[in-house]
Amino acid sequence: CNEQYPSKQIIKDALKLKIPILIGTDCHKKEDIDNRLNRANNLLKRLR
Repeated sequence: CNEQYPSKQIIKDALKLKIPILIGTDCHKKEDIDNRLNRANNLLKRLR
């Protein structure tokens, strides 16, 4: 799946409510562990 979950709006709402956010992966192969973690981290930094 190429969709981000949760959506940007849900992340924004969670940040406003001071709900902690943990970035993780749903990979099924060890080769994919780093897949898109940087993108998720950068998005979270921008939304803060």
